[in-house]
Amino acid sequence: MPDWAREVRTRLSSLQLSPTRESEIVEELSQHLEDRWRELLAGGASPDEATQLTLAQFRGGDVLARYLASLRQAHAPSSITPGAPTGRALSDVVRHLRYAARILWKQPGFSAVAVITLALGIGATTAIFSVVYSVLLKPLPFHEPDRLVALYHLAPGFGGARKGPQSPATYFTYRDNARVFEDIGLWNAEDVSVNRSGEPEQVKALRVTDGTLSLLGVHPELGRLVRQEDDVPGAPDRVVMSHGYWQLAFGAAKDVVGQSLVINARPYEIIGVLPASFTFLDTDPQLVLPLRLNRADALTGPGFGPRGVARLKPGMTLAQANDDIARMIPLIVGQFPLQPGVTRQMWQEVGLASNVRPLSEDVIGDMGRPLWILLGTVGVVLLMAWANVANLLLARAEGRQRELAIRAALGASRSRIAVELLSESLMLGLAGGALGVLLAQLGIGLLRRMAPVALPRVNEISLDAMVLLVTLTLSVVTSLLFGLIPVLRVRAC
Repeated sequence: MPDWAREVRTRLSSLQLSPTRESEIVEELSQHLEDRWRELLAGGASPDEATQLTLAQFRGGDVLARYLASLRQAHAPSSITPGAPTGRALSDVVRHLRYAARILWKQPGFSAVAVITLALGIGATTAIFSVVYSVLLKPLPFHEPDRLVALYHLAPGFGGARKGPQSPATYFTYRDNARVFEDIGLWNAEDVSVNRSGEPEQVKALRVTDGTLSLLGVHPELGRLVRQEDDVPGAPDRVVMSHGYWQLAFGAAKDVVGQSLVINARPYEIIGVLPASFTFLDTDPQLVLPLRLNRADALTGPGFGPRGVARLKPGMTLAQANDDIARMIPLIVGQFPLQPGVTRQMWQEVGLASNVRPLSEDVIGDMGRPLWILLGTVGVVLLMAWANVANLLLARAEGRQRELAIRAALGASRSRIAVELLSESLMLGLAGGALGVLLAQLGIGLLRRMAPVALPRVNEISLDAMVLLVTLTLSVVTSLLFGLIPVLRVRAC
């Protein structure tokens, strides 16, 4: 590589500058000459051609005069490099980013403030967007979740209930007579006592009717799920374990199926293990037990218990599901006797009606509006970060006129300078985005530990591919937006 410092000192010898001043000029101009030389090499020129062209532009472009006078001109014509094509786009991008990295590395104070400011804005936005996406936008982790519905009742004559769940009578009636559902299941969450080593412990459990997990599209990792023969009164006691509890209680032993687990002082046969990915709505069960409703004990009346879930047949709509439930409600009293003390007129006054809802809506509940408001608030914080970085870049652009004038004198066109300035902004944006992702990860971990009980799907909140894609897009768009400020400043000169 040519000795650019010696060339610059030779040109400065007649100016009688102080050693300190001369050293500053030599260092800065040598760097510009080296950058120009490397650009020509990347464009296809040979080392000798690149050296000759760089020296010619330096000696003939009045660079020293521009530098010493701190001129703010950037109208010198672009140089024409014989035999030096523009090269591939990818190599140009890499070259511009490397140049931008060198420039920013020389200004650590400015770079650190800009990156940290962006990281705080992008990190906060990423963390809250991950919550919004995981809770509100991400499909439920079940097979074809758009066909899953929650079964409720409206009961205006029974305290105005709008989310009345199911009873044994409604369950058997709907399961026997439904036309639009592939299958219907009931479930109920409870705590059970498990004795593994002499000391009982409280464990979260889920009681389900047969087919409930199957209609969700759940497949066991080991063994099988609850079947019809398990879900009848008098059947042997059987249990399915979650993946986490299997690891905790049995060390992930492959021969766990067929072993016994004492639940509520009764031995239960282990028949299966759920996959690690299994989650169930707003519960986090460690054990799954049969619900075992007794058809012989089912009565017609206003008492409700378990919650219902169903899968629509392909092509069926929510409106058709509500119509089908409305059709079956009058059948209940004809198939099951009234509760003691309840007359037919009292039952009619309850006004039982269908309230079938998308399962996703049932999971979200009333959290949609607060989360969107929170995301909007954090978006304002991001806009403030953009504004602060834009002001920093504007002030920096005012102080870079001498540098930009030198680059123009060395043959850099306005478009090339603009691309280099945008490359610097892109580097800041990507660095801010990368640091923002780390901050977001910390924030998500803290949020999952401190999340309110009412927040659903907490265990699903994470920085998945979609969230990272949004963060990358946000970083690039941010870079382009605040990077336009110095570019416009250059074009105005």
